[in-house]
Amino acid sequence: MSWPFTFPARSFGQRGVGRLVALCLLAVLMALGAFFWLQPEKSKLDPTWEVVRRTEIVQVVPTQLHQPALISSAVVAPTTRTGWSSSEVEALALAWKFCEEENYPQARQIFSQLWQNHPDDHEVKKGFGITLLWLGVRALENRAYFSAEDDLLRSLDLYPGAGTSGQVLLRLYLKMGRVQEAQPRAIDLMASFPDNPSLHFLGAKVAFLSGDFEGAVLRITRALELRPDWKEAQRWKEELERELQVWNNGQRFSSAHFVCVASADDLGMVQLSKYVSEVLEASARALVADLNLRLTEPVLVLLMRKEDFRAHAPDWSAGIFDGRIRLAVEEEANADAFEATVRHEVTHAVLHRLGYRLPTWMDEGLAQYMEGKSVARARDRLVEAAFRGELPTGKALQGEWSSWEDRHKVSAAYDFALSMTCWVEENYGRSALIGLVRELRHESLENLSLRLLGRDFADVQSNHRQWLEEGMP
Repeated sequence: MSWPFTFPARSFGQRGVGRLVALCLLAVLMALGAFFWLQPEKSKLDPTWEVVRRTEIVQVVPTQLHQPALISSAVVAPTTRTGWSSSEVEALALAWKFCEEENYPQARQIFSQLWQNHPDDHEVKKGFGITLLWLGVRALENRAYFSAEDDLLRSLDLYPGAGTSGQVLLRLYLKMGRVQEAQPRAIDLMASFPDNPSLHFLGAKVAFLSGDFEGAVLRITRALELRPDWKEAQRWKEELERELQVWNNGQRFSSAHFVCVASADDLGMVQLSKYVSEVLEASARALVADLNLRLTEPVLVLLMRKEDFRAHAPDWSAGIFDGRIRLAVEEEANADAFEATVRHEVTHAVLHRLGYRLPTWMDEGLAQYMEGKSVARARDRLVEAAFRGELPTGKALQGEWSSWEDRHKVSAAYDFALSMTCWVEENYGRSALIGLVRELRHESLENLSLRLLGRDFADVQSNHRQWLEEGMP
């Protein structure tokens, strides 16, 4: 196979200038060669290798969706390599330079070709694996989940390192709601990298979402043994132990798609479990009928008194989905309002468990859509907000709304989400809305909008906003 990357002198159309440029380049290359040849520091592994600058991925923030930090470190690379052409050696140095400059697409192109020519070379596999890790992190940040998965899986295969690619991959699966796939992957990664506390932390999250409370406690305990000062892990261990106690001492009521757990000491809550279970199943059936979405595995539902529920949710909420559904249940509660809350949270649970990673506005818009909330009243409030110049912006609608405490901001965001969701159905049809939801597992919203709606999604949003600002003519 001919090597595609060459480094010719650029021609400026005049032979004399071209020769001058060529001579200058030759002088530079000779100077660089002399510089590397005369470097005194040698590798202990191989005296023919010289010290150059390269990059290493290390994990520095194990408590978040960690973007690994890049640091420069002096490591070894060969001046000559058996079976390599001189252009390939130059390309390897260039690929590492691109990587250190965070130009990962260019680094990927070169490492990919080098790997095809030298598939067993450790340095190539390491550089290619690190590059793919970074590309996977960037894809994950941009919600290109399937592209991220491809890059991270390949990175893990090429260069597992200390398990960093595996950490990001597990977080990807958790974000996508793919708990069943995450479970065996977490077990394998914890076995392969037993001294990596972040993998045990993530393994605990996977076990928690799978309903394995004992396994979750064991894993978070191991993470703290490896990193005793980890505050987030300490807090979460305490919460896990409380939930394990509730699980062990709780009264369970199982149905086709849900497992309700209530305190066995609370007779009133136990008596309400059957009713709650019926409401949950009715909500699941409605999702099948309206959006063709169905659960494939049971969802855990924690029934809580209002005072206990407040420890997990903002004051304005009566239910929350955080991997399991938590519901505030009281005998004197309004049945219609409670059932609407259940439909809302079941929608979140189904979308998450099926791996539909939607923009927050669509996730919340669909949940309100299934809840049966009045879009007319929401739009009346939005028109008034538009008159005051207070319509929510796209940037303001990003993030996790459950952490917001400003009721006015929350109300406007939810109204906008419902209106936007209904706008898509009203103008492009329910099949287009369902198509957007289902296909977002495989394709970006921008591409889907062009394919299903026939226009850029920014235009769809702009038209909706303009319609509200003009008073819904």
